Amino acid sequence: MGARWLHRGSVQLWVSAPQFEHDLLEGLNPEQRSAVTAPPGPMIVLAGPGSGKTRVLTSRIGFLMRHGALPSTIVAVTFTNKAANEMRNRIKKVLGIKHDSKLQVTVGTFHRVCLDILREFGHHVGLECNFLIFNADQQKELVIQAMGELGISTEKMQPRVLTSAISNLKSQNLGPQSAAEFQRSGQAPWNPKFVNTVQRVYEIYQEELRRSNAVDFDDILLFTLRLLQQYPGITAELQARWQHLLVDEWQDTNVPQYSLVQLLAAPSGGRVLPSVFVVGDADQSIYGWRGADFTNVERFQKEFTADRILLQHNYRSTSTIVEAAQSVIERNAGRVDKTMISTNPGGALVKLHEVWDDQEEASFVARQSKRLVESGVLLAGYREIAVMYRTNQQSRMMEEQFVRNGVPYQLIGATKFYERREVKDLLAYLRVLANPDDSVSLLRIINVPPRGIGKATVDRVQGLATLWGCSVFQAVKRLSESRQDDVPSATAVADRESDGEAKFSLENLDEAMASLTSALESLPETPARGERGGGRQDQERQLGPTQRAAMQAGLKDRALNSLVCFWEVLETLREGAALCTPAETLELVIAVSQFQDHLMKDESFDERWANIGELSKASGRVTEPGIEGLVLFLEEVALVAGDDNELEEEIKLDIDVKKDPRVKLMTLHSSKGLEFDVVFMVGMVEGKLPHDKCSKTLDEVEEVRVVSAHCNTPQLTAPHCYTL
Repeated sequence: MGARWLHRGSVQLWVSAPQFEHDLLEGLNPEQRSAVTAPPGPMIVLAGPGSGKTRVLTSRIGFLMRHGALPSTIVAVTFTNKAANEMRNRIKKVLGIKHDSKLQVTVGTFHRVCLDILREFGHHVGLECNFLIFNADQQKELVIQAMGELGISTEKMQPRVLTSAISNLKSQNLGPQSAAEFQRSGQAPWNPKFVNTVQRVYEIYQEELRRSNAVDFDDILLFTLRLLQQYPGITAELQARWQHLLVDEWQDTNVPQYSLVQLLAAPSGGRVLPSVFVVGDADQSIYGWRGADFTNVERFQKEFTADRILLQHNYRSTSTIVEAAQSVIERNAGRVDKTMISTNPGGALVKLHEVWDDQEEASFVARQSKRLVESGVLLAGYREIAVMYRTNQQSRMMEEQFVRNGVPYQLIGATKFYERREVKDLLAYLRVLANPDDSVSLLRIINVPPRGIGKATVDRVQGLATLWGCSVFQAVKRLSESRQDDVPSATAVADRESDGEAKFSLENLDEAMASLTSALESLPETPARGERGGGRQDQERQLGPTQRAAMQAGLKDRALNSLVCFWEVLETLREGAALCTPAETLELVIAVSQFQDHLMKDESFDERWANIGELSKASGRVTEPGIEGLVLFLEEVALVAGDDNELEEEIKLDIDVKKDPRVKLMTLHSSKGLEFDVVFMVGMVEGKLPHDKCSKTLDEVEEVRVVSAHCNTPQLTAPHCYTL
């Protein structure tokens, strides 16, 4: 007998055959089975490393669906896009689904789920439909701008320090006025002067985000939280829509994320308790520096009166590694007592190798790696070796020694794909087309490729934008339209020639470019002072208010003509973007801006042009035309580029990183979830691990124990430098 639906009024019940259920639970240990089959309600699963938590989550989803839950009522939240993709694929396998279009379960990161909510309801909290997400570079530019307004030198204070401080406040759901309270609570070692600086910069930063119709990553969570708190009707609608909530990596949640789960998890379907299922382990919390609060594990159990299940069998590592990790992590205070047990007995011993300095350390690691491969100990070659360190700066010495010893290596988390200059330039063009008020992106491309718009001109345009209370885009538009009063624009010429019909396409691009060139060559030169008669005041009286403001700001004819040129380029691109897919719009940007000619002057043209090819491939994944499609593509880019997992920023890494036949060099934080046969942990000295910039609180030292203890590998070697 197979599984079938039974209808009871508007309620659909899933009746499953015993064999069908047996397949779902086959291979699970008793604790995993208990977690999967628990009745809907608050549940926390404390899952140690390698204990099969992802299988438990996906099996839980399958179990819920086979017992009456509609797939559209289930939401599974993870912390990285990679984890979300893995979970999505496993759910499809469990349910026997081949295509994503058939999977109605919502699976994504906190930011992805919240972004979907804001796209639907964001107008209630002041967000326009085409709002964009500012990346780290754009956030830094806004902070630098705020510092400039306040007369704070970037030489005396690094912008990233203030960016980090603002993010720390947001991770606690605190606004600018709460900076002093945050400092007094002991959560940040700030002095009163710095607190005042953070508060003022934060205020300007947030106002510029609003003016740019943009949010940063923290705001995605905070705007969603504000929406749910201020509009109970919307909250109730989402609670009814999503009746089963599952969250992975619970120990890495921060204050806003915990609050979001509290608001979204509510009793429904006639149940007394909310169906919320979280998986985490305080022993694996390694993101305290970004606001994660491992105490949410204990808090959830108390506030939700949740049942608890421990997963203590490690299926990944040898008993030697597991016992070593256990002996380190059990020293942490405030943890749930659990003892991990390996299903793989024995294993190589953990080795501690002492050296004099980092050069000898790097030489040792390179020589040992080479010996392991050449002696045949590692049949899979260099790809099964990883070198881990606390900060990226520690890779330099390793790279030097690997080159000297002829050992191939891959540096993980170096120049990431979306941080490459040519990629950032083209994405800035696309952002401006999607959201013209994005002044940060506009200022990035205003002279790329070079078009005679220097820093002095940019400063004057920014000054006019401030004077007029508008974005830089609106200021450029106002100047250009004023300049062109007596000359029809290229767009107007094209419209007139097509009898007012919008016939833009890539096929008639040459014609549009010819019209643009003709119009620009017709731009007027302002008469010289002697030709007008009178002095400067007489000239100003003859000008309109916009031209008068431009003259007073010091904008000369050449600068104004260059601005008009830039404006005409944007107008041509905006007309095309309204009709094209993201891939076609990207092609149009490259053609109209003559970006390829610009890159050909670079010695690394081939590499940069190949990167643009990869970007074009990525843009082709979104086929919806117009601005809506462009916003969707930029949204996907922002979520991937902003992911905490550094590996995912490499757009070329659709191929598993482990397939690359080189030694992997990476930070400890970026290694989470990866497995290697041999791991070298370097820099195990005071000042590097824990880092000397840490405040040395107990929590931070314990976090170091967490990072060090969870290396899931058969062989672990820790070179240790003497303190000289």
